Amino acid sequence: MPLKAYEILEKFTGKDLEYKEYEPLFACAGEAAAKQNKKGHFVTCDSYVTMSDGTGIVHIAPAFGEDDARVGRTYDLPFLQLVDSKGEMTEDTDYAGVFCKKADPMILSDLSKEGKLFAALVDALDEVASEISDLEEEIEDVEDDLDELEEYIEEVDEALGDVEEFVYDIEDDCDCCCDDEDYYEILCPSCGETICFDESAFDDESLVCPACGSEIGEIFDEDEVDLESEDEE
Repeated sequence: MPLKAYEILEKFTGKDLEYKEYEPLFACAGEAAAKQNKKGHFVTCDSYVTMSDGTGIVHIAPAFGEDDARVGRTYDLPFLQLVDSKGEMTEDTDYAGVFCKKADPMILSDLSKEGKLFAALVDALDEVASEISDLEEEIEDVEDDLDELEEYIEEVDEALGDVEEFVYDIEDDCDCCCDDEDYYEILCPSCGETICFDESAFDDESLVCPACGSEIGEIFDEDEVDLESEDEE
């Protein structure tokens, strides 16, 4: 039989853990809280933490974040700032004067030596998971916008097709044009009407204007008249 990945020892609600104390990762954090005559490391409860996002467990820092500050006031938590206005670790820590981001690898190294790194990685992974979830929501919003844009483009394309069809219908109604064939144009010297004719007219000695009935005379050489084509329109 395969081994179980885990075993449930007990079930309880988050409210059952309220005010339960725990040991901070760094003793300096507990010492800084003690200077304010307050306890800073126990379980609190609030409705903004849900099971739908992450594990249902978050850490808070009352000095950073609106919800954190509100919960801190509710439970009278100490207001700790272990990073000063220059972004450097304060004298209350073991990394005094070190820029907070440069202190990260030092902190991870110390946690690893004390066997606490796994817990720290879990917290980091929770934060990454939350960021990924936010990114997925943003991607979904972008995909929705792209779908709407594609629908709009299709509508515009259909509208342009209707306009194109309408324009071509008007041109197809022109009496002087021959369907899908090359044709030639000359002006009737009697009435000024434009006369369209195809290559077969060059076989005749003269051309009769369909508008006024007058005979135009001999047909010019095809190189001397304007060639029009349906494909060029």
